[in-house]
Amino acid sequence: MPLTFNVFGQYEISRAEQELFIRKLAEQGVSTHSFMVNNVAHDVVNRISVKGNLAAHKKAVVFVFNKRAT
Repeated sequence: MPLTFNVFGQYEISRAEQELFIRKLAEQGVSTHSFMVNNVAHDVVNRISVKGNLAAHKKAVVFVFNKRAT
């Protein structure tokens, strides 16, 4: 799992759920950034950056890849 990755909420979850998840990560010290992507169905992408093996990083792995982090 790279330390920087993107979260797309287009199919898996609603935008409200995605925003709540981003807030929860930020509360745990994970740097999050949103940016616009033109000409795609879902125009907001959240980039998450983590340093080290944080509990939030493992939660993000489960969230993004829908599997357990080791």
